[in-house]
Amino acid sequence: MKSKEQPLPGLSDLTFDDLEDWAGETILSRGDKYQRQDRVKDLAITEDNGLIAWVQGSKRYATKVIMDEDGRLTANCACLCDFVCKHAVAVVIDYLDKIGRNKTLPRVDDDDERIDLLTPDIWEENISGKTKAAEAAAEIIDALKSKTKNQLVELLSDIIRSHSDIAKEFAEQKLLQEGKVPDLVKQIRREIRKIGEGTNYRDNWDYEIYIPDLSKIRRKLEALLKAGYPDDVLKLAKEIIDKGDELIEYINDEGETGIELGSCSPIIVKALEQSSLDEVSKLNWALDIVLNDHYGIYEEIAGYFHSPHPEATWNMLADQLTKRLNKMSRPKQNDYSWNYRRNDLSGWLAHALEMAGRKAEVIPLYEKEALITNSYARLVDYLINAKRYEEAEEWITKGVTATQENQPGTAHHLRTKLLEIRKSKRDWQSAAELIVVDFVENSSVEKFKECQKICEKIKLWMEVRESLLNYLQNGELPWNRKDWALPYCGFEKNAVKKQDDFPKHYDLIDIAIYEKQPEQVLYWYEQVLKKYRGYQDHYFHDRVAEAVKNYNPERAVEIWKTASEGLIAQTKPKCYEEAARYLRKIKILLFQQKKEDYWKRYLAQLKFQNARKRSCIAVLDDLEKRAI
Repeated sequence: MKSKEQPLPGLSDLTFDDLEDWAGETILSRGDKYQRQDRVKDLAITEDNGLIAWVQGSKRYATKVIMDEDGRLTANCACLCDFVCKHAVAVVIDYLDKIGRNKTLPRVDDDDERIDLLTPDIWEENISGKTKAAEAAAEIIDALKSKTKNQLVELLSDIIRSHSDIAKEFAEQKLLQEGKVPDLVKQIRREIRKIGEGTNYRDNWDYEIYIPDLSKIRRKLEALLKAGYPDDVLKLAKEIIDKGDELIEYINDEGETGIELGSCSPIIVKALEQSSLDEVSKLNWALDIVLNDHYGIYEEIAGYFHSPHPEATWNMLADQLTKRLNKMSRPKQNDYSWNYRRNDLSGWLAHALEMAGRKAEVIPLYEKEALITNSYARLVDYLINAKRYEEAEEWITKGVTATQENQPGTAHHLRTKLLEIRKSKRDWQSAAELIVVDFVENSSVEKFKECQKICEKIKLWMEVRESLLNYLQNGELPWNRKDWALPYCGFEKNAVKKQDDFPKHYDLIDIAIYEKQPEQVLYWYEQVLKKYRGYQDHYFHDRVAEAVKNYNPERAVEIWKTASEGLIAQTKPKCYEEAARYLRKIKILLFQQKKEDYWKRYLAQLKFQNARKRSCIAVLDDLEKRAI
């Protein structure tokens, strides 16, 4: 490795929001998990100011991330993922973690193995729009043209003997040429059945999931389709899908198996389009797959419904789906899965009705289904999109009443939609009451801020604020106060179902921090310490200390000491690094107060108490050397 480098411009300024925009919430979560599991190794800086590392997944992958001049992130990973992968996200998070802890990184050597692994070969690299691969292929073809038949046979014979995969491909082509399609179908079927045989789906590295490789099966399906046998491809596709469902039921991976199975979708869609099925049967075939796709794997097959089809076909499908929906007999007991299946089917029926030009039938369908499956949210959303606000409000009232007890999430969604309607009408008093109900149902500082924003419009914030704080302290419902100034929205009686524990200390602390009232922060913090003895979340301590450091610096120091000492007691290297963050804050605050001697004594005490913890001492030594 070459000399060490300082943080990189651009990459060093990234936030988790930036990474979510780049990779999406799911991949960000997986990448974060990988980084926290210490899977990123040998992180270094490349010559072009990118990041490169080994990332341990189902295999060890070389991964590189670079930011261009426009601030766009680009990833190159040996996992060959077609989109931003979790390995790349883990590399960036590990980099941000290291620079956040003032770690410096080495610059990678030119002959590093990872650079070789990630460098495109002749068949991949582009030059001025013309690929080297195309040039190389043209040269090879020219060379082959100059050979005799015997020379070509001899050359191909050597290649076939040396490469079993090519030999198998020739054998498959021979079966197709000889019309022995059933034999090839049997081969593919055997390979489908063998998926997952002889493995427990886990390797020996941190229970990493084994991912099945369907590349050979996909290649054979493509050959079968190209030869003109789409119906056989569809039959095999069903078997792949069934096998996939069997695997996913007991494989607890992070979606990789689903991605591999979903990679068959483009071939399946092409086979469906070319099959001998009539147009309605094609849609029904695809719908059966989609309705049973509980993991969202076959999105491209679902996309088949958004491709052009004749209106007459949609009409016939809508009539068939209506009959199918009516035949779904309701179970004797409430069955969530039955509701889910019915909602899914009725949703596709609505789509078919719209495509058939029968949009007027959708709302009556959704109204009927809302009473059967409590799918009020879907109906209300549709009515609002159609600007039928009065009907939407009526169904919101019905829906909240029907779902508040057993489906509080649905009831909350409905009230949120009613709030949107009231805001659009500028009915701020009714909007304020809805937000208060929401606050009582699930209090938070964010909802407190929302209440403030609305109530200030109608000049009632001080009265409402007092009622909200009073509720958090003793549980008295705001609308039960004699001087309550807002109108009743009709949902108040359903807002409190559980036995809440009052005072709600953490909400009161969050609000006091937001309102910059350090004395109240400390008051409720001390109440928490009395009621909940023992070590609290160190982030909680940190927020309180930050809020009161100017008001009561001595107490802030004590709080940070509690957080850092609790982390050190966990005897984990990462906890020592986290503790250093709070110790650094103590150092800064003490130096500002001209209490350098106090800091030196405290640091010496920590070193004495943790003398046997080498990693901890190293962190403390680094903290002692680092200037303010």
